Amino acid sequence: MVSGCILREKADPDAVAASCGGTCPAGTWRDEVRKSRSGRVAYVDFSEGSCAWSCVAVAACPPETVPVITEDCFTCARAMPSGSLAGGSCDPDDWFSNRTDEPDGQADTVEIGGSADLEETVRFEGLTFLDAWEVDYQPRALAAWGDSLYVADHAPGLLHRLDAETGEELDTIDLGSINAIDLAASGSMVWVAGRDIYAFDLSSGELVASRDEWEWEGALAYDGVHLLEINETRLIRRDPNTLDLYDEVSLASPFYGPAEWAPGRLIGADVLGADPLTWRFPIYDLRDYEPHPVSSVLSIELDAAPAHGMAILGDRMFVTGAFEGSLQEQIIVLAIE
Repeated sequence: MVSGCILREKADPDAVAASCGGTCPAGTWRDEVRKSRSGRVAYVDFSEGSCAWSCVAVAACPPETVPVITEDCFTCARAMPSGSLAGGSCDPDDWFSNRTDEPDGQADTVEIGGSADLEETVRFEGLTFLDAWEVDYQPRALAAWGDSLYVADHAPGLLHRLDAETGEELDTIDLGSINAIDLAASGSMVWVAGRDIYAFDLSSGELVASRDEWEWEGALAYDGVHLLEINETRLIRRDPNTLDLYDEVSLASPFYGPAEWAPGRLIGADVLGADPLTWRFPIYDLRDYEPHPVSSVLSIELDAAPAHGMAILGDRMFVTGAFEGSLQEQIIVLAIE
């Protein structure tokens, strides 16, 4: 008896890992996991590749509602006592009829964090210089949300809100004697890291909560649900309104510089002591690992040291530092590839 088999050409694992089609609706982030690996099990060599993705809401829905994501729609629906959802359709006549802040039934793009078309272009693979904004103070800590960039002065005093497209100053918030070393922001609040942690209401400019951290100097970010407090390898999630502890996880390596959140990722900033000076932005992957590792690092040469502030909005990054030469005391705008 003769037996045989048909040999088929195996797919290239790198090509399989790179092929991950599909789009996400506005207000959601395309969260991808690409894997390509090879190895040996017993006496058999193997190679394999995979790519998986899902659409994740960029920001939290209003209280008592949950995100509803379909192939071409992102919206917020009210959870009913029966366990069903009231709404879920993108037709304003079909969902969320009791909402008072958006009477037409449509979620504001500022609240939900921009468009999927923009987010699809952000791969965190490189940085290029776009612009430099001059201001009449020393910019230090930064945070961004919606169409606003928040900038704290190097000296205690005012928090400036700028138009994120033009750099024009829109208004200010009085921080009193707080010397801000990092900021985080949402559509309704801004959080300030100083000797302690402080929460300000954006509509009134009033201090609504504070947390005594015993002269702690760390970094803050907002993930759309929790306030993130980062200090070396500790990542603490706090209630954004009360600053109460929610939980704590760890990072695989120490965190340096100011912090910024991008869906599924935590980004830091520091400067290498070289000539020319190189800014490094380590990206911690918060999606699949414990403790969470640095998955990649962005870098760009800038005439500045050290890293003072950093914020991300769509495919743009804003940075501040002790700039020299033509960039002195300016806010630098970078493009993320």
